[in-house]
Amino acid sequence: MEFLNFHLIDWIILILLLITSLIGFNNGFIKEFLNFFIWTLSILFSFLIINKLLIFNLINPNVIFLMITFFILFLLSFIILKLIIYYFVGDLKNLINRNYVNNIFGLIFGFVKGFFFILLSISGIIYLFYTTKDFPLFLKNSLFFEPIKTYSIKVIEKIVNFI
Repeated sequence: MEFLNFHLIDWIILILLLITSLIGFNNGFIKEFLNFFIWTLSILFSFLIINKLLIFNLINPNVIFLMITFFILFLLSFIILKLIIYYFVGDLKNLINRNYVNNIFGLIFGFVKGFFFILLSISGIIYLFYTTKDFPLFLKNSLFFEPIKTYSIKVIEKIVNFI
C-alpha cells in the first residue's frame, strides 16, 4: 500500500489538489476561467507598470517599496477588472453555471490550476535555494517531489526564456 509511505508534504499536495478541484467543481468552468483570467491580467498589468516606472526612474528601486507598489497596482487592477468583467459577463455566467458539464470542466480546470500553483510554488523554492541539493529533508523524502521538481525546473526555464 503505497499511500502509507506518503510524507506530510505529499498529503499537503494531495489536499491542495483536492481543494482546488472541489472549488472548481463548485464554481464551474466559466467562473473559474474568469477568475484565472482576472488574476493573470492583474499580475501582468502590475509587472508591466512596475517595469515602466523603473525604466523611467519614477519610483525608488528599493525592494520593499517595489513590493508595496506592486501590491497596490495589483489590487487596483484586480478590482477594476473584476468589476468590468462581471458587469459584462455576469448574466451569461449565471445562465451557463447551472449545468453539469460546466461543473465537470470546472473540476478539471480547478485541478490544473492547483497543479500549476504547486509548480509555481516549487519553482519559487528552487529559486530561493539556488540548487536542489540544499532542499530540506522533508521535501527530498516526498514521493511527489521529484516529478514536480522536474516540471518546476521546466517552468522556470520557460518563464526565463519568456522574459
